[in-house]
Amino acid sequence: MRARSIGRALNAIFDNALRDLGITGSQLTLLVAIKRHGSVSPTDLGRSLMIEKSTLSRNLGRLQSSDLVAAEPGRDNRSTLLSITEEGEQLLVDALPRWRKAQKSAKQALGDDGANALVHAADSLP
Repeated sequence: MRARSIGRALNAIFDNALRDLGITGSQLTLLVAIKRHGSVSPTDLGRSLMIEKSTLSRNLGRLQSSDLVAAEPGRDNRSTLLSITEEGEQLLVDALPRWRKAQKSAKQALGDDGANALVHAADSLP
């Protein structure tokens, strides 16, 4: 229960930092991942980030309706490929200083030992 509370507190730090941009920390994570992949299917994106299908669909829908992500038919016309739009690229530029500030706040809240423990735990995930 305590770990879940810490997770919610950390999410709040990042979500509050990005609120003025109209995006959540989870949605920013998706944008960054899509940019890194270049063009990616929702299935591959969800697998790489270990995101539940319904959560992924909901957040991708919001990103698409905000014109931050575009969806195009894949080569076989049965799949969809996601890419970041120019608006999405600009949002990443605008979000970076806010994200860095939020990271400092999160590290301060956790303390050095707590922050290092989370980094180590995240690095050992599959």
